[in-house]
Amino acid sequence: MTAPGSGPAALEHLAAALGPGFITTLVAGAGSTSRLSVVSRGTRAGGDVYADDSGGWFWWPWAEPIAATSD
Repeated sequence: MTAPGSGPAALEHLAAALGPGFITTLVAGAGSTSRLSVVSRGTRAGGDVYADDSGGWFWWPWAEPIAATSD
């Protein structure tokens, strides 16, 4: 599955790919980096995934890259 573009579009695509096992909330605003809040329905563990608007990467909050948005 290929994510379209980067930023909010890539995060929306990621949310859809995660499916019903996760609760997702897209947070996007002018002047801030877009992020997807993700919570597992089974374990209630959660975290945020960020997507930059220009580089095409998903990131952890501590600035470690996860994967290219095209993966």
